[in-house]
Amino acid sequence: MKTFLDSITTSLQQRLSNPLLGSFFLSWAVINIKTIISVITLSGQERIEYLNTLKLDYYTDVIYPFIGALSYLFILPLIQRWLDNTKYHLIDKKRKKDKNQQLRMDSFESKKLNRSLSTSTLEYWSKVREVEVEERRELAKANLSNWDQEKKSLEAQLSSLKSKESAFMNLNDTFVTLKENNEKVSNLKINADYDTRLAEMKEHSIQVNRLISHIETYMSSITEDERDFIINNLLIDTKQPLGRLNHRDIATLLKNIATDTTASIVAENETSSFYETQKRINELCVANDETLTRTPYYTIHATES
Repeated sequence: MKTFLDSITTSLQQRLSNPLLGSFFLSWAVINIKTIISVITLSGQERIEYLNTLKLDYYTDVIYPFIGALSYLFILPLIQRWLDNTKYHLIDKKRKKDKNQQLRMDSFESKKLNRSLSTSTLEYWSKVREVEVEERRELAKANLSNWDQEKKSLEAQLSSLKSKESAFMNLNDTFVTLKENNEKVSNLKINADYDTRLAEMKEHSIQVNRLISHIETYMSSITEDERDFIINNLLIDTKQPLGRLNHRDIATLLKNIATDTTASIVAENETSSFYETQKRINELCVANDETLTRTPYYTIHATES
């Protein structure tokens, strides 16, 4: 039922929305305005009685409303158009002209203002650009000054490093020279010690040779029994071959033997060469006692007479 009522309502709305029907009902209401007012103002019973007295009038109910509807749809738009044209030529045209003139003035002022704004903006940005360029120029100058200072600082550091390098090289050369001199001094000291030792050894050798010469002279001047006695005493006391005896041992033994032998024969040969030789042996043994102690070994070969 609700769907049926909705469909009827929709259909009526579509019909009433038709311009012709709407115009017709409007014209009918205008023509029959008295009847409508009477129906609205009367009470219930009077209204019913009044409606029963009403009759259909083709002129007022059909023809005049239809003519009014057609007039509303066709004649009224023509009248409205004429009115619009008249209004346009009398009022709107001048108003539009004035408006266009005002728009042109506004446009001119706007263009002038825009031109002025553009000029001002251009000048502003030009000044901004100049300020930026000046700031960049000052910054570049500051950077250049800082670079010059940094360059001078680096040059000073480089000069200092070169000076330190030169000083280090000089110290290195001095160290090498001192090392070489130290080595030379060490070598000279070693050579001096060697020369001193060699001189001492040569002196010892000369003294030993002298001692051996005296011993040989002494051995050749005594008898064979005395020589055997001396050699046997050396061999018994040292228990070593005669060729491997230490000089100190030989000197001590010869000193003792010479003392004993001299004591036994001094009465008989006090002025003899044997006594003098024995005395010389004692002196050499005493004088070379410490020297012969520092001399390791020498090979002594006995010379047979």
